[in-house]
Amino acid sequence: KVEKVNVAPKPKVKAEKAEPKVEEPKVIVLDEKGDNHNCTVKMLQNAFGIEKYEDAAQQAINLWNRKRGYGVKTLPILESFAPGKVLGKKVEKVEATNAYLAIGGGTITRKMNLTSFSRKFKKGTFVILVSRHALVCKDCELLNAVMGEYGPKNALVEHAWEVK
Repeated sequence: KVEKVNVAPKPKVKAEKAEPKVEEPKVIVLDEKGDNHNCTVKMLQNAFGIEKYEDAAQQAINLWNRKRGYGVKTLPILESFAPGKVLGKKVEKVEATNAYLAIGGGTITRKMNLTSFSRKFKKGTFVILVSRHALVCKDCELLNAVMGEYGPKNALVEHAWEVK
């Protein structure tokens, strides 16, 4: 046998106005772990002597509006290097081409690859942009030269600056 039980409706309680919740701002830790496409950050570290990755990542945000996990387009880098001073250091554009004598007279000018660049510019610190990558050549040594199937030796130098 099932008994019926009278259930009285719950009295309506006037809801108090809840204060809007204020969310704490998210703090993003700018560490290397999980930060993909960060060659520009490493370039800043190597070329400008920034010790901490977080500081270099913050400079990349300030200079180029870089988002974590994304690379930086070439144009913002070119615009920031154009005045000749970046992060308090003088940068000077370097011509990274080789000239060859053509058969029948005249000369042919071609872009250098990274190997010929490092052989020609043996002393100093150079910021180099190749297709879809940024790196540093410091005293004939290529730093952060991790690239695709063509490897760092054959990549053509699109733009180069000496950091003084």
